[in-house]
Amino acid sequence: MILTPTVFLRQTSPPVCRGRQERGYKRIIRHQNKHHMKKITTILLLFAFFSCNQIPPLNKKKLIERYEKFVTEIGKKYKDYSETDWEESDKNFEYLNLQYEKFEEEMTQDEKSKIMKLQGKYIGYRTKDRTNDFIEEWKDRMNNVLDKLEGFFESMEEEPKDTVEKVE
Repeated sequence: MILTPTVFLRQTSPPVCRGRQERGYKRIIRHQNKHHMKKITTILLLFAFFSCNQIPPLNKKKLIERYEKFVTEIGKKYKDYSETDWEESDKNFEYLNLQYEKFEEEMTQDEKSKIMKLQGKYIGYRTKDRTNDFIEEWKDRMNNVLDKLEGFFESMEEEPKDTVEKVE
C-alpha cells in the first residue's frame, strides 16, 4: 500500500482530529510550494539577467573578430532591415564602440585602422539604407506632383483659346 498524505493521516490520527492535521499538512505543502516557487523565480531571474548581458571581449583580437563578423552580417542583410532591426544593430554597434575605447590604447595603428574601416562600413550601410528610403519617398512624392501637374495641364488645354486671344 502506497502512503499518500491522506492515507497516512487516516492511519495515524483518530477520526476526531483528522481535520486539524489535514489543514496543518496543507499549510506545510503550501509553504513548501511557496519556497520552491521562490527558488524557481530566483533561478529564472538570474538566468534572464545573465543571458541578456553581453559578455565583453576578452582581448583586442576577439574585439576585431566581432567587429568583422558584425559588419559582414550587416552588409549581407541591411537591405531587408526593418527599423527595429536597425535599432538592435545600433545598440550592438554602440557596445562594440565602447569595447573599442577600452582596448584602443593597447592596439597597434593597423588594428585601429581596421576598426575605423569597419566603423565606416557600418555607417555607410546605415546611411545607404536611409538614403534609399529617402530616395524612394521622394520618388513617390515627385510622381504625385507630376500627376497633379499633368492634370493641371490637361485642364488648361480644355480652356477655349478665344479667351487667351482676347487678352492679347
